[in-house]
Amino acid sequence: MSPGDLRGVLLEQVSKGTNFIAMEWDFPRLETFPQDLDIVFLTVLRDPLSRAISNYRMDKINGWCDREIRFLEYIDHSALYRSNNYFVRMLCNAGISREVGVPDLDYACSVLEKFRMVAVLEQNDLPERLERIGIDCKDRSPANTLSSKEKRFLLPPELLEVSVSDMTEFCKNNYLDMTLYMMFMDRRRFRLPL
Repeated sequence: MSPGDLRGVLLEQVSKGTNFIAMEWDFPRLETFPQDLDIVFLTVLRDPLSRAISNYRMDKINGWCDREIRFLEYIDHSALYRSNNYFVRMLCNAGISREVGVPDLDYACSVLEKFRMVAVLEQNDLPERLERIGIDCKDRSPANTLSSKEKRFLLPPELLEVSVSDMTEFCKNNYLDMTLYMMFMDRRRFRLPL
């Protein structure tokens, strides 16, 4: 999407009264956003291994991938969320076809430094942090019940397990995302957005 097209989409949303837009997989490069609009960027990072295992299990439970596929076979670059270094790829708009490296990690950090807030899911302080920037966030705990239709997708636990060796290999292959995540876990040390 060109900067002009993005500006048009955003202006249309503002004119309709929209004050919150969530994006995940198709986040445009930050420099394409209009500078003259009052846009506040915030994001929540999640432990890269936990995120990937969650996606893996969700895809298996919902029948979106082969029930027998192993975790490392699942991380096959067939989609952005099934790629190594997902966060860095997404923030750099790198897609799934090219390798990413340290310069991409540096760029991803520079993007996140421009955000008003970068929260880390595992720090359990998201409601308080959102309230500090003016977003009312009352407890909205989801009901954790499954319908009979959903229960048919439940799999034996052994099909959802991820071996220690697969987790270790994932962490090695995703060192850029693991580094990014750890920097924001220790954001005061790195002087990153709170």
